[in-house]
Amino acid sequence: MPRFSLVVPAHRSRGLLRTCLESVLAQSFGDVEVIVVSGAEEDVNGDGSGAIARECAAADSRVRVVESAQVVASGHARDAGAGEGADPDTSAGADPQMVDLAQAMAPGPARDVGVGDDANPDVRGAAARECAAVDPRVRGVEPAQAMASGRARDAGAETGANRDASAAAGPRVVESAQAVASGRAGGGANPDASAAADPQVLDPAQAMAPGHARDAGAARARGDYLLFLEPADLLAPGALAAADARLSRAGEPDLLLLGHEHLTVLGEPRSSGDHDALAALGETVTTATASPDLLALRPAPATRLIRRDFFTGHAFRFAAGDLELANRVLLAAGRVAGLDRVCVRHRERPEHKDGGWGNGLAVIDQYEELFAQIAGEAGRAALYRQAAGVLAGIALGVPKDGRREFVRRAGRLLAAYRPADPADPVDPVDPADPAAPAAPVGPGGEVGEWLHAVGSGSWPRFRVVTAGRAVRAGVGARARGPRRALRGRALRAWYRLRLRRPLDPRLVVYAAYWSRGVFCNPAAIARKAADLAPHLKAVWVVGSADRERLPPGTAHVVAGSARYWDVMARAGFLVNNAGFPGAVVKRPGQVYLQTHHGTPLKLMGTDLYDRPAAAAAMDFPRLLEHARQWDVSLVPNGHSAEVWERVYPGGYRTLPSGYPRNDVLWTAGAAEVRAARAALGLAPGTTAILYAPTHRDHRRRFTLPLDPVRLSRDLGPGHTVLVRAHYFYDRPDLADLHERGQVLDVSGHDSVEELCLAADALLTDYSSLMFDYAALDRPIVVHAPDWDAYRAARGVYFDLLSGKPGETPGVIARDQAEVAASFRTGAHRGPGAAALRAAFRERFCAYDDGLAAERVVRHVLLGEPGLLPHRPLYERSPAPTPEAAERAGTVSPA
Repeated sequence: MPRFSLVVPAHRSRGLLRTCLESVLAQSFGDVEVIVVSGAEEDVNGDGSGAIARECAAADSRVRVVESAQVVASGHARDAGAGEGADPDTSAGADPQMVDLAQAMAPGPARDVGVGDDANPDVRGAAARECAAVDPRVRGVEPAQAMASGRARDAGAETGANRDASAAAGPRVVESAQAVASGRAGGGANPDASAAADPQVLDPAQAMAPGHARDAGAARARGDYLLFLEPADLLAPGALAAADARLSRAGEPDLLLLGHEHLTVLGEPRSSGDHDALAALGETVTTATASPDLLALRPAPATRLIRRDFFTGHAFRFAAGDLELANRVLLAAGRVAGLDRVCVRHRERPEHKDGGWGNGLAVIDQYEELFAQIAGEAGRAALYRQAAGVLAGIALGVPKDGRREFVRRAGRLLAAYRPADPADPVDPVDPADPAAPAAPVGPGGEVGEWLHAVGSGSWPRFRVVTAGRAVRAGVGARARGPRRALRGRALRAWYRLRLRRPLDPRLVVYAAYWSRGVFCNPAAIARKAADLAPHLKAVWVVGSADRERLPPGTAHVVAGSARYWDVMARAGFLVNNAGFPGAVVKRPGQVYLQTHHGTPLKLMGTDLYDRPAAAAAMDFPRLLEHARQWDVSLVPNGHSAEVWERVYPGGYRTLPSGYPRNDVLWTAGAAEVRAARAALGLAPGTTAILYAPTHRDHRRRFTLPLDPVRLSRDLGPGHTVLVRAHYFYDRPDLADLHERGQVLDVSGHDSVEELCLAADALLTDYSSLMFDYAALDRPIVVHAPDWDAYRAARGVYFDLLSGKPGETPGVIARDQAEVAASFRTGAHRGPGAAALRAAFRERFCAYDDGLAAERVVRHVLLGEPGLLPHRPLYERSPAPTPEAAERAGTVSPA
């Protein structure tokens, strides 16, 4: 039996889950189990969290995965089977247990069970019974009718509660005809189910919310103590060792309160405000009654290490909400200790405008119940301080149409329980100036200001106070800001006027590479939209210096011009692979599609905050504001989705469409390949090597890491080196070499995809082009002369040189001689290189299949539901190699 069981719900957590689990598994104290409750990839969730959980479980036996075949939104399905594993007198070979419930299960309890039965068209219930028939370790609990009142969980919980059931027990199936909506599960799930039997499968008919997923995990826990983490949480190094030592000194209390801190989206630590209370508690073991100030602590489940027998004995459930459970555990605990050191770090996410607490009115309901249970003034005063902080955090995320009711109810609640203390946190309102700032007493900062504004729940008063504060802030900002040029002020005024015009749902504004021209994913989408949605009008944003390079007839506006601000104000769709210039306002109803322009090997976004060499010119506040504007983010593989969701935090939706620019790598035929080569002047039979080095943050100027002239000479006749330098640099040396015919400089070529079609092999260092080129299943050679310096300066997400399948795309060459040798000997196309390339393609070309642009146009621009299905990798055929294309060109037509 492990010392600690950590339960982590994995719903919609792709960008955070891996680092959360890694922070647990890297602890010096290793006597732990980690239970990840996740929807499978094919579920409604479908965000890849399940795949990450299974990957971690495969790498570390301490991780167990509880999966649901469908995502449970209401979450109570778990409770239905919370304790099904149990009667020691029940024969191991007994038939599936039948729970005959006369009423339907509404929101909740079935979660521990795996709700969903033969009412579902995929007959999972029949499949479960079939498995039970051939393996006595599989047991099913099936209700004959659905429970409307939500108590089905209790029936399932009582099918067995003995925690000493065989540790060898296998997967368990508990079924209900419908998902459970309300009730609570009874106590004790089988904690001794075999870890070897994982992943355990829950089959709920409705989606499982994170709070309910915790109940599912708790029901399967075997540790002495439970800790419920969010994927946004990180355990600080040494946290579990310190917690174990404190528990031993305290004599195994019911509850250990953990110190914690917040991390901003940029990773900067912020105090939680709980330090003083935990420091004052010291080594004392107490109760909430004896130490009522503990009720003022942040009520986050991740800050409470709970003795499992105490938790199950009180039949605690998260169905009522995280906040209520955290407080009820504290109130019920007979022995409470504290640990005054940072154990948990909670990463803030801008998409969680409600502070992560969820529905504001439901939180008010929970506080009303909690206040009614506390008789002492000191306890109510402490709970008031907690409620003030929580409700002030929630206020930012309340939808516009619900703010009046939230302010009314929050104000009445806080007014009813406001402490009768001389240091009243809310000063009386000055009738002469209701918008005057509150005096600095009680809760300060934003919480104090919000308390002053909300008062006793008057919406008109709240509007007056907040409007007055906004006016004063605006005046101050204008007084502090620099004076703008007349033209700039006129353009901003023009933009404000255009923002009042109706949106044009047929207008699509495109831009690529910081307004450099018609390129990349936006260009591929625009071409497909012209075919599938000709009623849409495309307008490109381009810099004044790049207008001459636009294809003839391209409708465009110059970045920063009056026409630019006009189309940005009115467009129904904004499509970009980077960012739009200026302070663009994202209007309600506009759809912002972020396509990106590569798969990340190097660190990106907020991960660069601690990398000064790479982030010297980055404006992180602007980066975060930009990401908040996105509605849809395109990805070509799960790795990109995981990284983008973490480093560009926002409320957008990730679309597994593939990269539209790569469609041509799958759809081009022999004629297109020959045309691409002919356009470059490549003679038939020539082996063309595309050399594409990347940008290096640790170097001030661009220098080629390899001598292309020497490489061409070393390889001999019949080889041509195509050099494509990074677009960040001017390349006079290359132009000179090109003029002398020693290399072919293709740095200015408009289509990197055509270069890929023309090339027989790719030679690169750390460029993301390798991920795109892999789609062609042609040789890739990695030249890595300065990998250690690059990794130290920029940082990377995996070891490109590891030689592991899925990380290394082909032959690795440390110097120029090794590069030449790899081509001369044929190692670059040998069986070892081919095997590495196959694994690399499987990982990074997962969504690229030639249909990406059509997926995006149909789903995003035309609003069609669902996505075109992806073709399996083994059924896809990339564009033919140059050799095959030349052979096809010599075949006479029949």
